[in-house]
Amino acid sequence: MKSFKHKLIAATIFTAFSGQAFAECDMPASPIIPDGNVASLDELVSAQKAMKTYQTDLGTYRDCLKVMEEGLDPEAEAEESQEKAKMIIDEYNASVDSEAAIAEEFNAAVRIFKTRQPASE
Repeated sequence: MKSFKHKLIAATIFTAFSGQAFAECDMPASPIIPDGNVASLDELVSAQKAMKTYQTDLGTYRDCLKVMEEGLDPEAEAEESQEKAKMIIDEYNASVDSEAAIAEEFNAAVRIFKTRQPASE
């Protein structure tokens, strides 16, 4: 869990500093994953639906980043263009890391939830 929080903080800081460059691409907010130790089945089902929406929204965000990358002016100063391309790639990678971390957090919550369930006969 600590690793996810560190990645999320890093992604948030990076996004804050590069916000103007990505004004037309909005990184979706991460869904809240309930604590598997106390979550109900309904809460986990709701979290699963939120995860699916998040993944769809991340796809839209990544498509936007790809369009931005394709729209970079090849005639612009090479260093500036390379810097923008690197920022786009970093944003894309941060979205992939965020998706993986959220998925792992959700899967951990489900595993914990399942351990709380009575054994089937």
